[in-house]
Amino acid sequence: LIEDIVALLFNIARPLLQPELVGLVAVSLEAAATALEEVGSLRSELRASLHLELARKEDAAGRAEAAALHVDKALALDVPLDECGQSRLDAPLLRLKRRLALRLDIYSGAPESP
Repeated sequence: LIEDIVALLFNIARPLLQPELVGLVAVSLEAAATALEEVGSLRSELRASLHLELARKEDAAGRAEAAALHVDKALALDVPLDECGQSRLDAPLLRLKRRLALRLDIYSGAPESP
């Protein structure tokens, strides 16, 4: 039941996943991702999609660490593969992971401010 409700929520939220509107559904998406994680849902593609959208939102807000955490959670899931042996979410997740890694590396090398 929880998985079906989360799937419905995600489908309703899809039109709002634009940069200027994602804030309207971010709390719901976070709650949905948490609920699926807590029940140990096997719908890994849905879970990965939620984490991808949350990572994009966090990245747009300048919170690279939070975005990287969502990317790592999404990549850790066992998402079904297509005939080429890749998930449809692999490319956007890996692109975002590289960009976040560069940003975090730049900030980790910055000197401490007095």
